[in-house]
Amino acid sequence: MERDTMTVLNQHTCCRKYCVFVCKKGVKVTSALLIPLLLAIFTVVITFEQKADADKQRFEDRELAQKQRQQDLNQSILSRENDRTIADAKRLADDLNAEKQRNMSRALEESRYKQERQRYFDELLISYLNDIGQLLKENNGSLTSNPASAALARAKTLQIAPHIGPVRVAQLIHFLYDAGQLTRGKNPLDVSGTYFHGVDLSTSSLRHISLVGAYMNNSSFTGQDVSEGDFHNTHLNGADFSKANCTNTSFSEATMIDANFSQAILHLATFSHVQLIRANFSQANFTNIMFESANMMETDFSHTSLFSIKFSKVDLTKAKFNAATISSYYSHVSFFQSNMQHTNFSKSYIPRSRFVECSLIGADFREVELFRAYFEYCDIDNVNFTGSQLGSATFNRSSLAFTALINTGLEETMFPFSELSYANLSGACCYECGKQCNSGCEWRNILTRHNIILCNGTIYRDNSIVRSHLIQYNTSVKNEWDEVSLFPPVVGRVYQN
Repeated sequence: MERDTMTVLNQHTCCRKYCVFVCKKGVKVTSALLIPLLLAIFTVVITFEQKADADKQRFEDRELAQKQRQQDLNQSILSRENDRTIADAKRLADDLNAEKQRNMSRALEESRYKQERQRYFDELLISYLNDIGQLLKENNGSLTSNPASAALARAKTLQIAPHIGPVRVAQLIHFLYDAGQLTRGKNPLDVSGTYFHGVDLSTSSLRHISLVGAYMNNSSFTGQDVSEGDFHNTHLNGADFSKANCTNTSFSEATMIDANFSQAILHLATFSHVQLIRANFSQANFTNIMFESANMMETDFSHTSLFSIKFSKVDLTKAKFNAATISSYYSHVSFFQSNMQHTNFSKSYIPRSRFVECSLIGADFREVELFRAYFEYCDIDNVNFTGSQLGSATFNRSSLAFTALINTGLEETMFPFSELSYANLSGACCYECGKQCNSGCEWRNILTRHNIILCNGTIYRDNSIVRSHLIQYNTSVKNEWDEVSLFPPVVGRVYQN
């Protein structure tokens, strides 16, 4: 038993010794292996750290190099841009300097050319004056006394006038006028067909001047005395006669489109067969004037003073007579066979005026003084007489269809054989103020009054329409009324239906 115990103890002792030995050896071996392993691990870690640092450094160096290259590239680009800008600025400055030099040279050349040209024209004018002066001496002061000298003077004038300019042309005209060669009624020099465009003759009086047949578009006679002058068949488009004295001046057959006669004195002036489209006569003073066979579309007569004016066969379409006045109780304005469609007479004072065989379709007669006016054989359809005074006026054998007579004064107004279909008489007065036309206005011989709007707003129904076919723009009103006069007239008062 003890032996076994000893054996076990011996075994345990041996085992413990062995374990101690193994542990010691193991520790020695482990110690011998761990240090190199740690050194190896440390070396590897250091290596990786160094590699990472190296990579980071290389990356940073690469970034720095890239930034440096970009900076160098930008600097190079900027430098090239600056160089290009400087080169462009220099080139532009050189071009500008060259252009300035060329302009200066050109201006100098043009100035020299103009001076030479002016000198040449001066020499032409001097030569012309000398030649005409010599002709005057040779013909006792008259260029037209001898047909040869007249033809030579006319040829020289025709040849030189278009070239020497408006200023010298004015001098030429004044020379001929002062020499008595352009005086109306004294065998003046023939200047028809001569170009005197744009000439300014507003510097001195030109009474009795004769410029028959000349071309004087855009010329100026502003404020000058051209009374007794002769502008027969003269071209005066755009000419300015504002504030000029045109007493007894002849403009027959002249072309004066867009001419300006504002504030001019037009006593006994002649305007037959003229072209006066869009002419301006505003605030002009008319006395004893006759416009005959003239085209005066859109002409302005606003605020004019009228004394015994006649318009015969004149086209006054869309003309303006607004605020025009008759200057004397004994004067009147008359229109015969004239076209005045859509003409404006608003706020004018034209009593005793006469309108015979005229077309007044669509005209504006608002607030007009027309007492004792006389209309015969006229187309007065769609005309606006609102607020006008028509006392003692007569509308004989005329058409007033669709005409507005609103708030008009109709004291003793007569409409013999006239058509009043669809006319509007709202608020009109026949006698004392307030007495309505449907309360006692006696209008005898009215041709038809179908659908008239009476003063109180009611409509008068008249089924007997006599003249339904008459409103035609291309036929004579007088001829048609002569036919219609075969029908019996409507006689009686106008009463409310």
